[in-house]
Amino acid sequence: MRIFLGIFRNIGGLLGLLALLILAAIIWFVLPALSIGNSNPFQSALARGSMIFTMFAVALVYKVRTWVLARKRNDQLGQGMAKAPLMA
Repeated sequence: MRIFLGIFRNIGGLLGLLALLILAAIIWFVLPALSIGNSNPFQSALARGSMIFTMFAVALVYKVRTWVLARKRNDQLGQGMAKAPLMA
């Protein structure tokens, strides 16, 4: 739960979520009007829903990966500080 709330503590996470929501709305409402030749590839709700789901899944994987790497670097820094000789 702390991870989920931590995303919204900074403005970058909130703007990223807002951008994803705007892009999802564009995919849902605008892409059905797009036709390529005689084909309408985005007419079905399943195609649009899977695009939106994939987009949010990729964003979530990126956020989790960033969080895990930051936590790993923080742990390494803490261990390095604990092993450093004391300066007297």
